[in-house]
Amino acid sequence: MAHSAGSKRGPPSWVFARSKFQRNGEAQPAPSFTLPPLSEEQKVIFDKIMQPGGKNNMFVTGSAGTGKSVVLQHAIQAARALHGDAGVAVVAPTGVAACNIRGKTLHSRFSIPIESSPQWDNWIAKPGQDGESVKRGAKHLKLTDVQYKTVAQLTGLKVIFIDEISMVETVVLRTLETLACYAKKVVDREKHGYAMESEVFGGIQVVMFGDFAQLPPINGELCFKSPLWSRMNPACYQLQAIFRQNEPELINILNAVRFANFANPDIVAKIHALSRDITVPEGFVPTILCSRNDPADKINIDRYAELDLPEHTYQKRDRGDDRFVKMLDSAFLTVLDILKLKIGTQVMMTRNVNVEAGLVNGAKGVVVGFVPATDPSTLEWVYGKSRVLSGETLPPVMLPEIKFLLAGKQVVKPYDFTLRDQKDVPLATRVQLPLRYAWAITVHKSQGMTLHFVKFDVSDARTAGQVYVGMSRAATLDGLQVTNFNTRNVKVNQDVIDFYYNMFIKAQSPADERAEPA
Repeated sequence: MAHSAGSKRGPPSWVFARSKFQRNGEAQPAPSFTLPPLSEEQKVIFDKIMQPGGKNNMFVTGSAGTGKSVVLQHAIQAARALHGDAGVAVVAPTGVAACNIRGKTLHSRFSIPIESSPQWDNWIAKPGQDGESVKRGAKHLKLTDVQYKTVAQLTGLKVIFIDEISMVETVVLRTLETLACYAKKVVDREKHGYAMESEVFGGIQVVMFGDFAQLPPINGELCFKSPLWSRMNPACYQLQAIFRQNEPELINILNAVRFANFANPDIVAKIHALSRDITVPEGFVPTILCSRNDPADKINIDRYAELDLPEHTYQKRDRGDDRFVKMLDSAFLTVLDILKLKIGTQVMMTRNVNVEAGLVNGAKGVVVGFVPATDPSTLEWVYGKSRVLSGETLPPVMLPEIKFLLAGKQVVKPYDFTLRDQKDVPLATRVQLPLRYAWAITVHKSQGMTLHFVKFDVSDARTAGQVYVGMSRAATLDGLQVTNFNTRNVKVNQDVIDFYYNMFIKAQSPADERAEPA
């Protein structure tokens, strides 16, 4: 079923906090922050997810900026309070998306290989296979110790939250479903043999968030085209109230771009008018959105080289078991091994460090100075714990002072990027400043961010949803510059248009509270 709710604002805020994290081997409370309050529309969907005794699979969608991630974070916290950390899995298809929700990638969380191998030929669901044939093949699988441990941990799961579902390939979702069914019946081999659970996902609730009009899987088909989607029969809910933008003209433009609906020539004319230069506060420049990594990297390298000023270098520091330290690179793709900064460097936060202070993922700033830090944790990051405890007189660490667009001047301190197991136990930690260069960024890495001054050349857009995702990062028309616009560059998968039409328009009846997609 497809549903939509009202759009009034409401309910109280929730405090989101992870249970424990470790600094130098000692467990300490994790940093916490207050989530934005749910609107009435969001609260309706949140209540559906958390309804007592409910095992309904769900798909929560909506255009960019409708607060899907806010609902997701509230639901994650409430589910953990209800089921415990071991009963909740939080995953996304890419490292960037997983970092945004403090989760893991689907592949790492469930030990699913990124590429096929002979061992997995009977395990991974190939396109066109039905669930039963996959389950019959799964009984021949010889699990490695890591994979068997993953299957064992699946037995305690009550709910799986999947963000950015549009980027999840059908084969990955089918593989996860096979794992879940296998786990629910086969983890105790002596008792259950190789019998498979017949209930979809072994009875685990699956709650999916995302917008299929945004970025698709890099390879493979959209997961809603799979027979598994029909067997899951998710209740579909659509958020309609937009919070990132509040200008009707910009919202109308983005709605047209989302489904490539340019029947109104005024919309196209208004987009062409956005090619003008935009005015930004002194010291800042617009963030350039690129369709590929190479152009974005070159822009950042070239702009940094133009700053003829003293340089400060910050090196990552890893700690933990070597087996897990090796996994940090894939777990935290946005964390740089070496970060070099000068006054004038355009930077962007890569983590939600302090929401109340405005230090959130995507917050843009410019380095205006460096200040000395002598607190033990910062000194340990640079010099190591043994030197700090030795009593040696150590020079202070110069931390960047950054003038943010919305948060004012803030000193950014090192952050613990911690890899955890399914029970939230720390395995390895990478300490580094949660910053990246912000002269340019790819559209892919910007998904989920709000960027207040954006320049986007759409002529290089190649994939479905790319133009929409890029343009919808902007919060205002005054902060959005679009160059070389052509409607031919706005690509939307026809299957996505049909999916949303059938789900939210064709199936609509006067008695329902449903509405057309925004």
